[in-house]
Amino acid sequence: MTTLTTPKDLIAAVPFLIGFNPTDSIVLLSLNSDAIAMAIRIDFPDQIGADELRLLTSHLSRDGADSVIAIFYSSEIGQSQNEIMSEVLAAITDFGLSLREVITVEKDRYRSLICEDLSCCPSQGSQLPELIDSRIAAEQVAQGRPIPYATLEQLIDSISPLDSDEELLRQVFNSGWAPNSFAQMRSELHPKICSELFSGTI
Repeated sequence: MTTLTTPKDLIAAVPFLIGFNPTDSIVLLSLNSDAIAMAIRIDFPDQIGADELRLLTSHLSRDGADSVIAIFYSSEIGQSQNEIMSEVLAAITDFGLSLREVITVEKDRYRSLICEDLSCCPSQGSQLPELIDSRIAAEQVAQGRPIPYATLEQLIDSISPLDSDEELLRQVFNSGWAPNSFAQMRSELHPKICSELFSGTI
């Protein structure tokens, strides 16, 4: 991943890490020796329990992470959203991971909750940049990576459904292989699947 030095860079990098532009989401990036080890995205919940928090923090630590970047996306950040954010951040620090950066993205503005340089991170936030115009996007595309999808739904729609095991086996059965090949297949595969596919014709 391209070197990320500012909150603006991080915001631009997230869609490339998860494949689409998140909305109403919590994105957690685990860091190991300053390198991004893992990106986790969940829907921004109405409430979050202790079990869910433990699961999140356990995932973050799997690759030996020593710190975390947390980015919270919401169309509106009010009291309930702030409470969720506080619970997530507390769980991360209680688990022994440090917070390298915390960013909120509300509608079309983003703001760092850690950066104290008002010239970089004004209290009212900064205008969310267009992804295609960012330095990060230019460098990622130059490296051969595609522009992320605009929404999660578009990403899901882009993934063709995989053929079922039965459909794949039917294609093999009709491929013209020698009979002894199918006999071996039947002996190695689950008998119920084979009986449905071949109906005792081999």
